[in-house]
Amino acid sequence: MGSIVQELNTSNLPTGYLYAVGNFSDYNGVTIPKGFARLSATGSLEASFNSGQSGVDNLQNEMYGLGLHRNQSGIITGNILIGGDLTGYNSGVSMGILRTFSNGVLDEFFQGPGN
Repeated sequence: MGSIVQELNTSNLPTGYLYAVGNFSDYNGVTIPKGFARLSATGSLEASFNSGQSGVDNLQNEMYGLGLHRNQSGIITGNILIGGDLTGYNSGVSMGILRTFSNGVLDEFFQGPGN
């Protein structure tokens, strides 16, 4: 499977969630939207996250990283930034970088480079 898992320091997160990004479409035998999952601090899958969506579209090689979005005051907004060799997410066009809302749904108003 060769997935890349990025763990964020849960002590710095208001929610305590962990995020996994990479070339995968299941977690512990449960089919999930491709390439992106949210886990509780104990490692259990948050099934409501991006539920019913397609996930990362046309992942060419790998995901390079993710991070939490901060507003101009430095406060974490809950939105998530993902970068990688990808062309879309949940059937929306996102070339190389995208932003999701805290529930995993694509923020279509975000305009990254190449969009």
